[in-house]
Amino acid sequence: MAQNPSKRKTRCLDEITRLKGRRRVAVIKCAAALAGVIVLVAGKQLLAAQGVIDPNGIAAGGVTMLCAFGLAIVGGTSSIDFTKSGKKIADIRRSCIVTDEEIRSHRIR
Repeated sequence: MAQNPSKRKTRCLDEITRLKGRRRVAVIKCAAALAGVIVLVAGKQLLAAQGVIDPNGIAAGGVTMLCAFGLAIVGGTSSIDFTKSGKKIADIRRSCIVTDEEIRSHRIR
């Protein structure tokens, strides 16, 4: 049995709204990971300048490297999620023939 076109379009609009939310979260996670790397590197340099840690020490370098790798993984997976969500939105828009105006008016409800 075929779905009612308005129900199908509503379902597509709901999915697009959900995917746009996921894209926003992915951008925020990626930006937070980048900010974390900046704070990590600047913090290490600040602590080394104040003499709290040895700037050439293995421990400080190792901790910095491991944290930077972890944050890079978070940022990378977030950018992949962003791209996948964008492609899925484009596919849904093509298959359901959804316009920008319909998406905007659907979100207001």
